[in-house]
Amino acid sequence: MNKRLVGALVTVSLLFVFCLVSGLVYISRPANRTSVTDVAVITDTLNYESIIKLPSLSDSEKGFTCTGLTYDLKRNSFWLGNYGKTHPSSDENKQPSLVQLDAVSGQVKSQIIIEDEGADIQGVSYDKSTDTLWYTDGKQIINSTAEGEIIKKLDIGKYKRYKPNGVLYDMKTDSIWVLCFYNYLLNFDAQGNLLNAYRSDFMGQDHLCCDSQGRLYFSVGIDYNGEDNFVAVYSTEKNSVEYAIRVAGSYSIEGICIVDSYLYVANDGYYHDAAIPENYIAKYKFSF
Repeated sequence: MNKRLVGALVTVSLLFVFCLVSGLVYISRPANRTSVTDVAVITDTLNYESIIKLPSLSDSEKGFTCTGLTYDLKRNSFWLGNYGKTHPSSDENKQPSLVQLDAVSGQVKSQIIIEDEGADIQGVSYDKSTDTLWYTDGKQIINSTAEGEIIKKLDIGKYKRYKPNGVLYDMKTDSIWVLCFYNYLLNFDAQGNLLNAYRSDFMGQDHLCCDSQGRLYFSVGIDYNGEDNFVAVYSTEKNSVEYAIRVAGSYSIEGICIVDSYLYVANDGYYHDAAIPENYIAKYKFSF
C-alpha cells in the first residue's frame, strides 16, 4: 500500500475518533436549561421577617437536612422531609424521615422514620381533606397517615428518571402535582393516573405550593451564595412562568408553603455550604 494512501487512512481514522469522542462529550453534556430571569418579570424582592432554626436530629448542631415543607392546620405544625444525613462529607448513618415541627416553637412534635435508608425523601404535602401526607422518596409518590402508616404508593412510570422533587396535594381538584427537577411538571389524580405532563425545565426548579386562590408556585434557583433564588408563579394554561419573586436570604431552598399572608421557605444551607450555612425556615410577609 503506498504511503500516500496509508497517510490518508490514518488521517481519516483520527478524524473519526475525534468526531466520535467529541460527539460523546456533546451527548453527555446536559441540555441548556432556562433561567427564570430570562423569561419572567421579577416583580419584587422579599426580605424575611424571622427564621425558625431547625433542630438537630443527630450530633450535628446545624439542624436536620430539610427536603420539603408543608403546613398542617389541624396540628398547627410544619411537616418537613428529612434527607437523613446532615452533610455529604459526614460519616453518620443515613436515616431519612418525615419530621413534624410545632409552627410556633419549632420543636419536634413527632417523627416518621422511613424504613428504606436509601430513600431520597423530597417534597411533602399535607392533605387536610383526609388528614394524611403525600411525599416522594425520589422514585414514587407515597400517601401515609400522620402516624406513618402507608395508605398507597403511586408509580409515576417513566417520569421517575426526571427526579420527582416537589409534591403538592390540590384539594380543589383532588389531584397531585409533582415537579421534577428536570423537564416536567406533572399532574396525577389521587389514584395515580396521569392527567397532564407540562414541559418545564427551569434551572433549579424544585418545590411546590399553592395559595388560597389556587395559583401554583414553585421554587427556582440554586444560587447558594447569591440572591438569584425565586418563587415563581406558573400558569398551566400558558405552560410558562408568569412572574417571579426574589426571596432574599434563602440560598438553598428545599421547600415552600403559604400560610395566610406569609410565605415560608425551608433552607438546608449547611448541607449545601450556602451563604447561611445552617438549616432553617425563613418567614416572609407575602402580598398576592
